[in-house]
Amino acid sequence: MAGSIVVPAFVAQTARTFDPTIREAKGPLERIESRIPGLSTNLQPMRDVFGRPIESEGGLGPNWMTPIYTSTAKNDPTIKGLLDVDAHISPPQRKIGGRELTPEEYGGYSETTGKIAKPMLDRVIGGPTWRGLDVEQKQDLVSDIMRQSRKEARDMLFAPGGVPMPKKGNASDPLSQFKDAR
Repeated sequence: MAGSIVVPAFVAQTARTFDPTIREAKGPLERIESRIPGLSTNLQPMRDVFGRPIESEGGLGPNWMTPIYTSTAKNDPTIKGLLDVDAHISPPQRKIGGRELTPEEYGGYSETTGKIAKPMLDRVIGGPTWRGLDVEQKQDLVSDIMRQSRKEARDMLFAPGGVPMPKKGNASDPLSQFKDAR
């Protein structure tokens, strides 16, 4: 509500035209920032369950003028398989070892988890074993893969206790130190 009072809708729609990535905005000031062209890119992208940034695809009519946005169906067999068995994938926890992650650390953690989990789920759901499992077994298998992926991502990015690992490579890219993470 704070963002819509301070920043008019046409300004926010202009921001969306220049930066289609949907941004995480936790408090009133970040909500305002997310609606201002140029400032919105200071915020971390909102991510899907596989850690990929979520982007708005456009709207009905000129993007700077429309209040109605559309999205294209993505025919991903893995997503279809997860939906068919009502498998629930929640986002990773924002705390590791009792320490709250910064938005940048959380983004890297979420992205790394997704880059580990998605190929594993693609292989499992597209493979012959998946068809032989009942719904509960499929749900359990998805939970196990997500749990394992999060553990691997934590081990890659954080020392015990949630302390970030020392940066190597490009400091602006938290994954640059892991050649296999891309």
